Amino acid sequence: MRTRQNLTVILITLGLLTGGFASAQSIERPTQTQVPIVQLALDGPSQVDAGATFTYTLRYSISDFSTSNVVLSLALPARAILLENSGNGAINDVTQSVEWSYSNKEIGDYTETATFSALTPAPNGTEISFQATLDSDETEVISAQANSAIMSSPKLEYRSQLSSPILQPGGEITVTLTIDNSGSDDANGVQLHEVLPEGLHSADQGELSYSLGTIPAGQQVEVSYPVRADAGLLNQEYIGKLALSATNVAMQTSDHIYIVRQPLVLGAEAEALNQTSQESAAQEGQVLGAETELSPTGMSFWDWLLIYAAALLLALGVTTLIFAPHSKEHDKRIEEK
Repeated sequence: MRTRQNLTVILITLGLLTGGFASAQSIERPTQTQVPIVQLALDGPSQVDAGATFTYTLRYSISDFSTSNVVLSLALPARAILLENSGNGAINDVTQSVEWSYSNKEIGDYTETATFSALTPAPNGTEISFQATLDSDETEVISAQANSAIMSSPKLEYRSQLSSPILQPGGEITVTLTIDNSGSDDANGVQLHEVLPEGLHSADQGELSYSLGTIPAGQQVEVSYPVRADAGLLNQEYIGKLALSATNVAMQTSDHIYIVRQPLVLGAEAEALNQTSQESAAQEGQVLGAETELSPTGMSFWDWLLIYAAALLLALGVTTLIFAPHSKEHDKRIEEK
């Protein structure tokens, strides 16, 4: 009986051991997953001028293991325009981004670039935000961010136009000044000021001041005013001092030139000079006699007489040169006889 019991215990023990071994053999051991290490950085300028071109660089690295189906993406910012990008990057209209796609990337360091143009005009300090992402089959999505500030400033210039280039003594002209803001930001609190030179006035004032408020970027305003010259001013240049400024623009000064000239009527002057000459000739004729009156050609009797005498003398001289040799030969023949 004891022997049978012992045998039973042995069989049960063997069965448990065999079943346990079979169970252990059926458990699959987990294999180690090969996970690459990826890093991403986004580099760009911290400041850019409005309207200027600038470039962002995407740098990423892969270590330990290669990775597959890599997608690098850069979201398109709202305040910049994409001009070009490197590699096989293409715009994804759905995600509004530039995407670079690769079936496989080995261990190594890589870069891609994207070139943009900053928005203009834009308020000074406007932020442009950039965000890049990197994804692959073996890794989670990683991202990187960077910002650039748009540097804007107004730029004021003026053009002067006069209703007449010449200002006559006692006369008046109209001055038109066109003020342009060719910068990338609004010009606020614009002030125009001119000090006229002595002898020139505008509405009985020697100084002019105008408050023009805000001139938006890319816009212009015009200011017109009369300038009058005192009677008796000398013919010369008169220089006014013009100043233009704004709360966010340094004052700039320049000369404003006015040319004062007496009017010249050449036709009337020539006619008066001719009349004076004729009157003088008539007076001379009264002194010398009636025969000194001017002929239709403008020459007097005595002028014609002098010309006739000169012609006569010339004729006598020519005749003498021709006949003198023959006369000497004739005289010699007579002496020989």
